[in-house]
Amino acid sequence: MQVFARINRIGWVHLWRSREAYEAGEASEHFFEARTDPRWREAQLDPGQREALDGGDLVAIEDPGFLEPGG
Repeated sequence: MQVFARINRIGWVHLWRSREAYEAGEASEHFFEARTDPRWREAQLDPGQREALDGGDLVAIEDPGFLEPGG
């Protein structure tokens, strides 16, 4: 399942189900501390995605188990 992620300036990852929800200013559906969450550390992100996230951009990624049913 594709989700949209953005890391804020203090290191928290925020997730939305759609780019439109983010652009409309909706609250993220899930957020967590990137430095301590084991699912995030194991997420399969390519170098371009990591660089964009580190720059504060919104990036489409495969959900590492946060918003999927049973996640």
